[in-house]
Amino acid sequence: MKKILAVIVTSGFLVAGLPVTPYVFAQALQNEVTKLNQKILEKDTQIQTLTYQALQKQEELERLKRELVDSRYELESVKKELPGSRYELGSVKKELAGSQYELESVKKELADSQYELESVKKELADLKNEKVEPKSEQNESK
Repeated sequence: MKKILAVIVTSGFLVAGLPVTPYVFAQALQNEVTKLNQKILEKDTQIQTLTYQALQKQEELERLKRELVDSRYELESVKKELPGSRYELGSVKKELAGSQYELESVKKELADSQYELESVKKELADLKNEKVEPKSEQNESK
C-alpha cells in the first residue's frame, strides 16, 4: 500500500480523463480503505454475534440432549414398573368387585332388616290396639 501511495504522490494520475493531484487521489484511496475497514468491522461484529448465538444454540442443544436421555431413562423405568402396576391394578379391581358384592349383600340385609323392623312395628301396633280395645270395652260395661 505504501508503494502505491509513493507512486501516486510522485507521478500524478488521470481519473476519468481529468488530472488529479496525488494528494486528492491518496485521500480517495484512504476513504476507500476506511470504508473497507468499516465493512470489515461490521462483518466481524456480525461474526461475533452469530458465534455467540451458535454457542447459545449449542448449549440449548446439549441441555435438550440431556433431557432426552433423562426422559428415555424415565420411560424405561416406567416400562419396568408397568407389569407390576397392571398386576396391582388387577388385584385392586378384584378387591373392588368383592367389596361391591359385599356392599350389595349388606344392602340386601339392610332391606330385609328394615322389612322385618316394619313387620315388628306393625305387630306391636296391632298388640297395642288389642290392649286398648279391651280396656275400652271394660269401661263401657261398667
